Amino acid sequence: MRTNRPRHAWGIDALVREVHRRDLPAMPRPSWSDLARYPLAPAAAVAVALGGIVREADGGPAMVLAGVVMAGVVMAGALVVTGARLRARDVAALADSRRQARTDELTGLPNRRSVFEALAAADDRLGAGESVAVLVLDLDRFKEVNNSLGHGVGDALLRQVGPRLARELRSGDVLARLGGDEFVVLASDLDGEGAAALAARLLAELRQPFGVGGMTLTVDAGVGVAIGPVHSVSAEELLQLADLALHSAKAGRGGVAVYDDERDGSGRRRIEAVEQLRAGIAGGQLVLHYQPKLDLGTDEVEGVEALVRWEHPTRGLVYPDQFIGLAESAGLMAPMTTRVIELALAQCRSWADRGRWLTVAVNVSPSNLVDEQFPGEVARLLAAHDVPSGVLVLEVTESILMEDRDRAVGVLTRLRDAGVGVSIDDYGTGYSSLAYLATLPVTELKLDRTFVGEMTGSLRAESIVTSTLQLAHAMGLTFVAEGVEDQATLDTLTFLGCDVVQGYHVSRPLPPEQLWAWLCERAPEGIALA
Repeated sequence: MRTNRPRHAWGIDALVREVHRRDLPAMPRPSWSDLARYPLAPAAAVAVALGGIVREADGGPAMVLAGVVMAGVVMAGALVVTGARLRARDVAALADSRRQARTDELTGLPNRRSVFEALAAADDRLGAGESVAVLVLDLDRFKEVNNSLGHGVGDALLRQVGPRLARELRSGDVLARLGGDEFVVLASDLDGEGAAALAARLLAELRQPFGVGGMTLTVDAGVGVAIGPVHSVSAEELLQLADLALHSAKAGRGGVAVYDDERDGSGRRRIEAVEQLRAGIAGGQLVLHYQPKLDLGTDEVEGVEALVRWEHPTRGLVYPDQFIGLAESAGLMAPMTTRVIELALAQCRSWADRGRWLTVAVNVSPSNLVDEQFPGEVARLLAAHDVPSGVLVLEVTESILMEDRDRAVGVLTRLRDAGVGVSIDDYGTGYSSLAYLATLPVTELKLDRTFVGEMTGSLRAESIVTSTLQLAHAMGLTFVAEGVEDQATLDTLTFLGCDVVQGYHVSRPLPPEQLWAWLCERAPEGIALA
């Protein structure tokens, strides 16, 4: 017999509103594949509960709906648990990934990336006037360990360095591996005396024998120290200064050296100059002056040599002898050369638009000659300025060609095949050899000014000029004499049959507009340049 049970006067809408009124937790949205990884007990419990309720409800809609609500709550709980597990797993994976990105794989110490993050954080303390010491440690003769005993022994030694150094450090100090056999320590609240004492203790730890692979190794090290804000208010610059002090420590075999501006300042100023030059190249501070090249056959200027200058924001116009060496040692010659070519071609285009085509010669760096992408970059710049390839002449020195001859010849051959001129600059001062000269894709031979300047007072110098000129003509090359400083030298070169000359007697290097005015003055009467 069916028993009459009380029935709640709730419709479906009311039940739904009641469910939404309760502040159930937000449910994540895992995929079915994620749910499949977890036990089905929650779903089974829901199914059993729902079945029991339906049976007890004896078909009553209110109890059925109540069962549905209960099932939804249970399922929501199950999904929340599932989502929490998934989130915990993802968070753990992300934390592990971040830890690995900031950890040196070999030693387990913080790596270079962690060092720079710690340096950035230290800037705030320095700005507040707190002291921060940076110590850079470098093992002595570690390369000998690798070469003599193998990299496995070297790696085992490096793994023991961290625990040794950590014995002398406080909990808040940072110890990291910069790379190779170089380590760094960041320590707060230390003045120069305290930092030097810490460096001495670290050295004492490193000088204790290491047991590696059944053998005992004894190593030494050098330590460079810089303290902020005394030496700098930038933590990253402190690292650079500590590295400069390290070089002094290694050179003096003193073990520990605290940065000293009088002793290490030239290195600091060099670092600053490199960064200024790098910014100057990127920021448009390079300018070109142009020295005319006079064709003796026509008595006309048909080309120029582009000579770079640095328009420094505070030092004014800086000449190349003051920054080319810096650019070479800092690896900036390649971007500088590319920028000079770009400026020169843009100027050629401007002169052409005003009615005068001039060839332009640009000096090329060693890094350009071994760069397989360089010919393509030159082609791109020629196309960008709508300048024919024959307008550009690239000048290379003999010493550059000898550094990586095969690759340099390959790069120059591609440039020459594209129509770009190639000149051997400062000929006679490097590794002059007919064998290599015969294989180079050269269009021009440019004799060094040393021989040209002495030819009117030295028969030997004149003989060198004469024989080199004859060699160039025999090989079908244009002969250029640079360093022509007086009329007597110009007359002699004209008599000998020289093709092109340049030097102060013709004209000094000039900025573009001054050169244009100079060309206009030389123009034959009745011919006006635009």
